[in-house]
Amino acid sequence: MEKYYPSDSELVSQYQNGNNHSFGLLYRKHFTTIFKIFYKYQINKEESKDLSQELFIKVGQLILQKKYLDDQKFPQWIGRIANNMAIDYLRKKKRDVTDLFDPTEFYFSNENDSLPTSESKEDKIIEEEIIKFVRDKVQELDSEQKQVLLLRYYANLSFKKIAVLQKVGVNTALGRMRYALANLRKKM
Repeated sequence: MEKYYPSDSELVSQYQNGNNHSFGLLYRKHFTTIFKIFYKYQINKEESKDLSQELFIKVGQLILQKKYLDDQKFPQWIGRIANNMAIDYLRKKKRDVTDLFDPTEFYFSNENDSLPTSESKEDKIIEEEIIKFVRDKVQELDSEQKQVLLLRYYANLSFKKIAVLQKVGVNTALGRMRYALANLRKKM
């Protein structure tokens, strides 16, 4: 006999109707994903765990206040809240977001974009030189351009989130990206 698992919408509805067990199921179902969101911002494990728990307290309150609309997809909704909390957390800690990223990791982050693996020492030396070259050229960019480039390609943030993090408009963030890419091309 196939076991039935309630959907996120059903669990939310049940929780709004007083079934606390339903919220526990939501928590168990999504905790690991939320933890990974905080951890990708290079927030240490303990702080990521604390922020994840804090997020679920907030989410529970929002659900009870009927701030979650049934037409929203729960994972995306809770993910947006987690990303915003992470950005706020970093802002409060006054951490420079560009320090969190290695430029070569974003540059070669997609499997298709990675350098081909090679067996010879010569090829490995060339590969290391290319990675160092890219890292150096990204580091030469203006700090605002470097930050938007790393946030977009490494952290995979939207331009809207980057704009919030940099405290500028979306068009300014887009412009910084355009200039960063143009300057990077010139340097290469």
